Amino acid sequence: KDYKVLAGMFWKVIPYKWRDEAKGLAKELNNTFGKYIRGQIFVCFLLFILATIFLWIGRMKYALVLGLIIGITDIIPYFGPIIGALPTLFLAASEGTSLIIRVGIILIVLQLIEGNILSPLIIGKSIHTHPVIIMFSLLVAGEVAGFTGLLLAVPTLVVIISVIRYFNNRNQRLSS
Repeated sequence: KDYKVLAGMFWKVIPYKWRDEAKGLAKELNNTFGKYIRGQIFVCFLLFILATIFLWIGRMKYALVLGLIIGITDIIPYFGPIIGALPTLFLAASEGTSLIIRVGIILIVLQLIEGNILSPLIIGKSIHTHPVIIMFSLLVAGEVAGFTGLLLAVPTLVVIISVIRYFNNRNQRLSS
């Protein structure tokens, strides 16, 4: 509601000689974060499709609804997959041991696919970064700051990449 008022206050705080730089950098950050969010949503959509198919193949009742829950909750870093798996596991528990085992294997396979293939590949392409850099940033951030580091690793990487990309482009424009 107060976006324009807050933006106006922000630009008044920035010294006049830096405003063009700040506006260019803000535009780059907005662009890169938009791509990152769209990539995350696409990963969630693909996970929804895969979960629905795998659960249907595993003869799980309500595969479509459970796949939707798994896909939607995956947007929450680290806790989302657990939150999405719980209703599936509880429903499987009501049907028998063999279904719990099948569903458990399906959920593990889904998380391996999402964490090791879909997220690094799609997010990497959306922010134009190699998947190894994303995995490395998660590894380093997890070691340095634990759980908080894991939550903030990719958004921080997006900011760093945006700043580097902006200043590289600016330097190329100035040298041309």
